[in-house]
Amino acid sequence: MGKRTSSKHDDDLTYVEVQQIEDNKGRTYIEMTSYDDNKDGTTLFQQWSDYWDLLKQNKRWTLDNPEFSKVDSWVEAQ
Repeated sequence: MGKRTSSKHDDDLTYVEVQQIEDNKGRTYIEMTSYDDNKDGTTLFQQWSDYWDLLKQNKRWTLDNPEFSKVDSWVEAQ
């Protein structure tokens, strides 16, 4: 992973796969990495993955009921 210096906290979606869509409901699998800058000059990296329900409201798909689980975490110097 690279160094992150631009902000206190970032989240990057690294993988998204829609697995099911029926009428106004669906389900997607998501992987993401979060970056948190610590006061000691290090960055906490955390990887998350799991499923997220999709809900169609007013002709727009929205994300509902996240079920994220932490997969890994580590700290790097900035």
